[in-house]
Amino acid sequence: MIRKCVFLVFFFFLFFTASAQYYLSGQDPASVRWKQLKTPHFRLIFPDDNRLQAQYLANMLEFCYPAVRADLNAKPTKSDLIFHTQSVISNATVAWAPRRLDFFHMPPQDGYGQEWFRQLSVHEMRHVAQIKRLDEGFGKFLSTVLGQQGTAALLGIFIPNWFLEGDAVVAETAMSFSGRGRQPLFEAGLRAQLLEKGSYSYDKAYFGSYRHHVPDIYEFGYFMTAFNKEKYGPELWENVLDKTARRPFLLAPFTSALKEISGRGKKQLYRETMDSLRLIWALQDSLSIKTPAQIISPSKKIYTNYRFPQVLSDGSIVAIRSSMADIRRIVLIQDSLEKVLFTPGSIFNHSLSATDSLVVWNEFQPDLRWSNRNFSIIKIGDIGTGKIRQLTFGSNFFAPDISSCNRKIVVAETSPTGRHSIVVLGSESAEELFRLSSDSLFFQTPKWMSDREHIVALVIGQNGKALMKVSTISRKQEVLIPFGYTDFSLSAVNDNLMILHGAWSGISNIFAFNLETNELRQLGSSRFGAADADFDAKNEQLVYADYSADGWKIQALKTKDLLNVPLSDVLNNSFDLAEKLSAKEKFNIDAVAIPDSIFPVKKYRRINNLFHVHSWSPVYLEANNQNFGPGFSILSQNSLSTMVAELGYSYDLNEQTGKTVLNMTYLGLFPAINAGFSTGLRRGKTTLEGKTVDLKWWETDWNLGMRVPLNFTRDRWIRGLQPALSFRQIYREMAPEIGLNFKHNLVSSIGYDIFIYNQTRMSARDLLPAWGQSARLIFRHTPFDAEPSKQIFASASLFFPGLAPHHGLRLYGAWQNEVTGYYQFGSYASFPRGYNSLFFDELVSLKTDYVFPLLYPELNLPTVFYLKRIRSGLFFDYFSGSHSGQTNDYMSAGMELHSDWHFLNFPAPVNIGFRLSHTFSNGGWVPEFLFGVNFSALY
Repeated sequence: MIRKCVFLVFFFFLFFTASAQYYLSGQDPASVRWKQLKTPHFRLIFPDDNRLQAQYLANMLEFCYPAVRADLNAKPTKSDLIFHTQSVISNATVAWAPRRLDFFHMPPQDGYGQEWFRQLSVHEMRHVAQIKRLDEGFGKFLSTVLGQQGTAALLGIFIPNWFLEGDAVVAETAMSFSGRGRQPLFEAGLRAQLLEKGSYSYDKAYFGSYRHHVPDIYEFGYFMTAFNKEKYGPELWENVLDKTARRPFLLAPFTSALKEISGRGKKQLYRETMDSLRLIWALQDSLSIKTPAQIISPSKKIYTNYRFPQVLSDGSIVAIRSSMADIRRIVLIQDSLEKVLFTPGSIFNHSLSATDSLVVWNEFQPDLRWSNRNFSIIKIGDIGTGKIRQLTFGSNFFAPDISSCNRKIVVAETSPTGRHSIVVLGSESAEELFRLSSDSLFFQTPKWMSDREHIVALVIGQNGKALMKVSTISRKQEVLIPFGYTDFSLSAVNDNLMILHGAWSGISNIFAFNLETNELRQLGSSRFGAADADFDAKNEQLVYADYSADGWKIQALKTKDLLNVPLSDVLNNSFDLAEKLSAKEKFNIDAVAIPDSIFPVKKYRRINNLFHVHSWSPVYLEANNQNFGPGFSILSQNSLSTMVAELGYSYDLNEQTGKTVLNMTYLGLFPAINAGFSTGLRRGKTTLEGKTVDLKWWETDWNLGMRVPLNFTRDRWIRGLQPALSFRQIYREMAPEIGLNFKHNLVSSIGYDIFIYNQTRMSARDLLPAWGQSARLIFRHTPFDAEPSKQIFASASLFFPGLAPHHGLRLYGAWQNEVTGYYQFGSYASFPRGYNSLFFDELVSLKTDYVFPLLYPELNLPTVFYLKRIRSGLFFDYFSGSHSGQTNDYMSAGMELHSDWHFLNFPAPVNIGFRLSHTFSNGGWVPEFLFGVNFSALY
């Protein structure tokens, strides 16, 4: 038991070191005028322009919270919720140190038929209930001793992410008429994998792969939690959280709790679940008719997706290609051959539209300074010239569709105030030609009809999703397919046929709605799922994206082979897991009327909410370098993620002295401001007249700085610039009993720093950017000293592609010059590998690295380790240093071997490596062991 407790303590402090970095959810513009309202369980913080949305959301949260936490037996808690309206990202998060929720108001263009706030409320409230359920027993003791980070550590160490997200997807599905569990494309990845490739090891399913596509934690987690909740009852997962909270010293409480109810541990339960799903889906597969179609996209050896095909008049196809081996590209496909047309930036789903000469899409564009303000802008690519033109700036436009005459583009828009619109823009100057707006209906994927006067779009309201036709002349609106919860998407319009893909058959298949007959018919039958269909008039075929375990492929189905089955005759042989779960729930958010209570609204004053102490620790945590030691820490972070503060006491075991430390960073202004203060006793030694003398002095160190992190990311390039200014002052006073004094008690220094970077986006397999540059210039000096010091440092890094895919070449160069007066600055330069303790007034450092992947072994010893990748590198370093007129040169060369692991089911990847350096100055060999933990992967 003692060894278990020691091991547990080590893991907790390892996680505390990671959590001490703080999870910041980004910053909104300083100009936002925040308001707040309080309910029994929430404090909503929201922009002044979104009062109605805030009231609606507050009522929804309060109404669903009791039902969402009921089967977990989670006690209620009070949380802050920050409502962000300046972002185009569709997301929401729950964090626990400090406890808060962040909701982003933008609904997705590929979302299912449910209001956005209803989706978020059930899913995120389930996360609140999950985490609060851990705040009991030993978990309650941890939160008392350590604050909210104690609960967060318990969660991160023992509860796998697939359970957290899978259980939340179960809740959103079972407690509504919609949810991802009812979407056939949501299950397509796992279903195709099990039927075509079989089940993977648990470790591969959880931690992913560089060789194959692995369903994400939402899909994998949903079927693990849903299938076994149906099989063993809700007490299975409630027991998991209860035992983890009360007995984490078992070291595997999650598995132990599963065995108590199911008789099976985590890995065995995974294998049995996958085997059962494979049998169920194999039966469904045997009962489904498959229409004969031909793959017309290029064949690839690794998992590759071709989505959103647009058929041109000559039969060629424009599509979006993505894979783990390359970033997204817009390609032209003809005769199973492809050519890259454009490399977009971060492109959205349902974004592509094309004519014979132009391609239109919308992509993400960040704000210059504020991470929670960003835009969705429209771009136009000319197929003939290859040139790209940005049509809109600072916009929230989505799902563009260009008219056949190339003159007009219809888009969907959601404003920061929550108003949804269909907008028609001129393709030359982006002038607004038409707008249809609504506060209650959300518009998805508008498409032009062939007369270029009518638009067809999906609309989502309180009763699900519908298909609507709109006249841009008379503004008349006509519902073609009535509102309902069976999900479907609009792919294309061909004369009077609206081409859809939908869930009516239990698998995502291609359907067509005939405007003349008002009839919906199934056109094709796919094995795992079909989407994004368009008619190819020249070749008389239907072109669409079809899913398999190797990715989305573009297929062609001849018109003579179309099924043309009326909706009334469509068979649905799907696995009815979602309906079984829903039948056992007493609450359904889509079947109830949300209350309309009015909560008092008050001004949210930033200055009154700068500090929020959320955690504390009986050790001192150094957030910057991920170390911990004797002492204590008190951690604060406000709800807007604009102020982070740390107060603590750090005891140095080597000096046997301690100091009080205060660090603060404020991110709510255009320049980010940081300040630090420390004071305490110091000890050291010096040599005086050949004798070693013990020293003891009091030292006070304070600093103040500001930086401006500017984001210039555009297209495929990640770009930024950060100028910074800092001031530091150190006051030292020798203890009277020492009998010595410092030559100068006070030292003041000023630093100027500018950093600039530019690099291409990277694929999942890339080790370095294919192309990139970065540079840094620093000047520091002590202008107020009688013997002033100064230091100039300049460095640059260049990145180039290697000789094979995912190989990379990095060149590094640095120059540093220092004039040392009373105070000596630390060095910024990177020293040659194999050497240490090099000190010079002037130095030049040059480095070359060539890195490449070796293997993706995917070796595992269950519950112990999973080896995901082995990579290597060759290097050559040159260093020249001058001091007192003498110059010394140092060179080294060698190799590095790195391996990426996961140990003990801990989600943070661990890098274990070995470096062997040959030092030319002495002809020796220097071996080094390399180790690192990537805690950033936890966020």
